[in-house]
Amino acid sequence: MLDAAVIDQLIRLYQANSFDYVSNTLVRSYPRGLDCQVVSLATLQESLRLAKDPAQHEHVCLSIYENPVRFRLFNLMAPPELCHPGQRWTLDTEADYQFLTAVYEQLYPDNPDFTSADVLRLLREHPEIEALNRDIQQKAVRQESLSSA
Repeated sequence: MLDAAVIDQLIRLYQANSFDYVSNTLVRSYPRGLDCQVVSLATLQESLRLAKDPAQHEHVCLSIYENPVRFRLFNLMAPPELCHPGQRWTLDTEADYQFLTAVYEQLYPDNPDFTSADVLRLLREHPEIEALNRDIQQKAVRQESLSSA
């Protein structure tokens, strides 16, 4: 459930600065599912050259943000009204599907261009929708991260 306003803000930040990588995921503050990354082809090619393990090939930006000395990184923090890092607005599990289906059934018919603010308003009015996938734990990018999580 990407938000065009968040995407546009990241693109503007990238274009106005000399960052190699701009994202809203280095420090999680947005709901999972509003994840966005802006990076140039040249930076992606350099990250591929640096990639040493399967996780860095599967997650194409992993070798970028694991090399903050090599790459200029910037993280966009969510504004207070969107700062809900524990919420899942993504599709990985059956519970996520139930959540997204409920959101779309409520919002899309009357407002096909609904925003993150509309989703948050819906979740405040219908906490049972947020509860649908509240207990899902995100899978770690690296297996060894599970023991330290």
